Amino acid sequence: MDFNGFLNFIIAEKNMKTNEGIRYFYRIVDVYNKGAIDSFVINMFLKSIVGKLSNQEKSGYQVEDIINEIFDIVKPKKEKAIMLEDLINSDSGKIIIPMLINAKDFYDYDQRESG
Repeated sequence: MDFNGFLNFIIAEKNMKTNEGIRYFYRIVDVYNKGAIDSFVINMFLKSIVGKLSNQEKSGYQVEDIINEIFDIVKPKKEKAIMLEDLINSDSGKIIIPMLINAKDFYDYDQRESG
């Protein structure tokens, strides 16, 4: 990553909950460049997040339940694939993208009703 790429990353991270930030990180999450993320890709990211939280004595997460919740929130046009437009149109990208790439955002989302 060159300096310009680094700056773009920092700007996108600071604005992750905007449509531009969602677009930037969606390209990263779409690891197979299919134009859609499916349960396999979501599972890949969530296992890492859940593993990190389990190491910090926060456990009991059922990855399959979380994946189902994500699809329920987004309500994608295609049954098993979330496209960028689905995240933006449903206004759920500002929730889903951060929780897939950041353990703190995932934990905060999970704890939203218990506090």
